[in-house]
Amino acid sequence: MKQFVLVTDFDLNDPYIGQVKSVLLDQAPQIPILDLFSKLPAFNVKNASYLVSAYFRSFPEEAIFLCIVDPGVGSNRQMIICQIENRWFIGPNNGLLAILMRHAGISSYQIVEWQPNSLSNTFHGRDWIAPLAIKIAKSESFEVHHVDNVADQYRQWPDDLFEIIYFDHYGNAISGVRSSALNKDTVLLFNKYKLRNVRIYSDVNSGDSFWYENSNGLVEISSNQSSARDVLDIKLNDCIKVV
Repeated sequence: MKQFVLVTDFDLNDPYIGQVKSVLLDQAPQIPILDLFSKLPAFNVKNASYLVSAYFRSFPEEAIFLCIVDPGVGSNRQMIICQIENRWFIGPNNGLLAILMRHAGISSYQIVEWQPNSLSNTFHGRDWIAPLAIKIAKSESFEVHHVDNVADQYRQWPDDLFEIIYFDHYGNAISGVRSSALNKDTVLLFNKYKLRNVRIYSDVNSGDSFWYENSNGLVEISSNQSSARDVLDIKLNDCIKVV
C-alpha cells in the first residue's frame, strides 16, 4: 500500500510539516500521509540515521519515506533515493540513510539529477523531496545517476550506537543499540545506576528503572510510570556502558 511517511526535525508547532503535506495532498490526494517522527533532535543527522533504520519495518511495502533532517540544505550536498524491502527512501546525502543501507546490506543508491523548476534555497523538503515522492508514487521517470559499491564515508559510525538518541514524551530514553547486540542478562551502567533487563513495565515496581527491547528492536531505558529522563538525569547523546 502506498503511503507517504514523514521523518523530520521540523516540529508540529512550526509551519513546515503543513507546507510539505500541502504539496503532497495537492498532487496525490489519494495517498495517505503519516507522521513517523516530526520532532527529531534538530540538525542531528547521526541520531536520525539509527532511528530510520529501526522504525521503517512497521510500514507496508510501497511506503515512501520523506527523510528530512538537512542542516546543509541549499549547499552542494546531493539528494539521493534508495529502495529497501520494496519501500522507497528519499533524503539528503548527508548520512541520514547510511545506517539504514548498512543494516539492510545494500551499498548502492541513486543520486537525483532532476530538480524542479521552482526551488527555494532553504526548504528542499517542500520544494524537492515532496515532488520526488509524488513522482515515485506515480511511477513517473526522472533523471538519476546510479552509484554502486559505495565506500561508506560514515564507516566511523558504529553498527550499534551506545548513546541515547531520542526521548519520547513519556521520558523513555531510546538508544541506538539493537537489542540483538546484548544478552538479556546484560547489566547497563548509566551514570551511577545499574540497569537490568525486564520484559515489560509491570515486571518492576512503580518508579523502578530498567532497560528493555522496545517494539522496534532497540534498547530503551525506562522507569515504570515515571520519566527515566528525569529520574536518571539523562541527556541526549549520553553514553551507555555495559557492566
